[in-house]
Amino acid sequence: MFRYVMAYFTAKLKKVADANTLVKALLWLANCLLWLLETIVKFISHNAYVLIAINGSGFCSAAGQATKAVLTNGLRYVTLVVVSDAILFLGKVGTAASSAFFCFVYLDKSYPDGTLSSPLVPVIVVFLTAFAMASLVFGVVEQAVTATLLCLIDDEDRHDGAAKYAPLALKEATDALDKMHADEAEKKRKGGCCTRPQADA
Repeated sequence: MFRYVMAYFTAKLKKVADANTLVKALLWLANCLLWLLETIVKFISHNAYVLIAINGSGFCSAAGQATKAVLTNGLRYVTLVVVSDAILFLGKVGTAASSAFFCFVYLDKSYPDGTLSSPLVPVIVVFLTAFAMASLVFGVVEQAVTATLLCLIDDEDRHDGAAKYAPLALKEATDALDKMHADEAEKKRKGGCCTRPQADA
């Protein structure tokens, strides 16, 4: 709603903004702040719905629990998001590229005598359409990945840091990740990997 109101005021103040640099800068700043607010609300909602499904609690309490879970498990959450986003992006591009390739092969076989002037436009349309469809499908996968991590964190919180109901493979993966972060922190605390070992007294 705030975005629509801001878009209305931006359209109304367009002539003033073109003539006044300060008004233009303030409108740009307000739009940036609204975009930031929208991103934060989407992030909180994305995680809150998972905890609503787990606990059956209200939105506000679930949003608070989800935010606390993300902040207390920041390294684990960020690592998972970066790795899963990279894999999902490769999946989207792979799906779109393979669809575009099969479109090109089909057009090449269907129009062998050059009756089609150029297959470029249909191939690009198929690539963009396939990428959009793959983004919708992989969005569900992304939600499932986030839900799995939040379920693990909730399980650990309920059982004093030791997950009781998580699958063994998930426990081993997260334990290995935690050990890797702990080893890196220990290296930094001791002065890094390239410090000269001290001689025995």
